[in-house]
Amino acid sequence: MRIFNFVAVIRLLLFTATISCTTLDENPERIFSKITFIDSIELELPLRRIMYHEENFFSYDYYSKSLLKQDKNFEIIDSLGKWGNGPKENLLVRNYQPIQNNKIMIFDTEKHSFKVQDFSDSVYLYHKFTSPVERGVALNDSLLITIASRPDFKLGFSYYDLGKSESQSIDELNILFDEVNSGLIYEGKLQIEGDFVVHTSYFANHWFVFNYNTNDLKIGSYRYEFENPKVLDFGGGIMLDNAPELISDTFLHDSKLFVISNVGERDFPEQRVLDIYDLKTASYINSYILPKFQDSAPSEGFYIQNDRIGLRYEDFLYIFQLE
Repeated sequence: MRIFNFVAVIRLLLFTATISCTTLDENPERIFSKITFIDSIELELPLRRIMYHEENFFSYDYYSKSLLKQDKNFEIIDSLGKWGNGPKENLLVRNYQPIQNNKIMIFDTEKHSFKVQDFSDSVYLYHKFTSPVERGVALNDSLLITIASRPDFKLGFSYYDLGKSESQSIDELNILFDEVNSGLIYEGKLQIEGDFVVHTSYFANHWFVFNYNTNDLKIGSYRYEFENPKVLDFGGGIMLDNAPELISDTFLHDSKLFVISNVGERDFPEQRVLDIYDLKTASYINSYILPKFQDSAPSEGFYIQNDRIGLRYEDFLYIFQLE
């Protein structure tokens, strides 16, 4: 449950392994491929938002509010923010991007700021937004795409020029979310991979991929069709009406979108599914049934290399090979 200052917005996050559904797709069947277990690592710390970049792992320590850098054996090399300078916790989005030269780009959702910092705590850039910014991605050293609430709690996307401290609305994106309370209905995760900026919704059957160089926009949907969640109004506050999470997490690699889906299959009702989509066409590619370990299911994932992925199951990290 999360409460907003002006409008009390309560979200019911129903953490379910499977969701019953009816499909409206003409060809809804998933195409399954083989997935092979490779290795497992027990996590000694409560790590979240794990990712792999330039032969190192990066993760967020939930308790200490710090970013960690780890080697290939997952041994800690360095940490950032252990004295309180790390990004604030927000489990629904990844607010940091590892870049070259041991640097990290950080969106602080509590302080509404953006900074570039290294693991020696040297700050190369710090920018405080004049109005609240919820999350964003960096296109280059001076240009961001940010998300902030518009009037009537609508989801709003903007370009932000760090040099000029100027924001420009991205109309071709905002028109997709012009309904009242779209910020609640389409809440999701914003990511970048190459020229592609991708937003995946947790509760609505909707995602988009936007090529910021060509302005090409494609709208995608998950493998099965669902109606958008309903919003209830109660005494000045709003909430989603028993809206289950359709997905647990998403990640990107090589022009592909990887979706950890909570929508199971009839023959595997208690297991989550990894669905893969083509970012260039927004079309479906194939799927993998994700095994359960010790009655737990994967809650987040990331791409490693050579078609190997990592999935976090509670306090364990499991490595798989996709075929």
